[in-house]
Amino acid sequence: MLNRICNVFTGRDSRRQARLAMARIMTRFDLVRLSFNEGIREERRQRDEHHVALGVWLFPCEARQPTVDVDMSSGMPAVTSDLRAEGFGVMVPTRLTHGAYLVAAPEEEGHWRYFRCTVCHNTAQPGGWYQLGMHVNNMAELTTGQRTAFREYLESVTGVVHAKEPVEAN
Repeated sequence: MLNRICNVFTGRDSRRQARLAMARIMTRFDLVRLSFNEGIREERRQRDEHHVALGVWLFPCEARQPTVDVDMSSGMPAVTSDLRAEGFGVMVPTRLTHGAYLVAAPEEEGHWRYFRCTVCHNTAQPGGWYQLGMHVNNMAELTTGQRTAFREYLESVTGVVHAKEPVEAN
């Protein structure tokens, strides 16, 4: 509640920030590789849903849990099936039972965006996979320690050394 009151005075709206970040990610990964006049029908440019395969990480959390309480070593890889300004569709190989997730989505090399999401549906798909439809509630701001823990977790799982994230100006 205090955070919402502070946002009124500072002009920060985490839902609006989340929508803008989702729009940047959709534009970067869906349309950037194709020229403007070739390969993309006009109606595809206008629609809200974009079918983009993008590797993301899901961290179970409680819907109202402060970001600082998220266990950054409990992540599960997932692949997006579609992106919208309001949320993600992701594919996972096991049925997930949590009602909310912190989703880490890459925006560019070495830089991640974090979204607090609630699960809208968890639907079985052919081949033993499940599709989660998730609504983006807001942007999540991670502490420096959490970002470091996330990077170390990725390195331990993937074996790839990930660059430090640039510091964002507020």
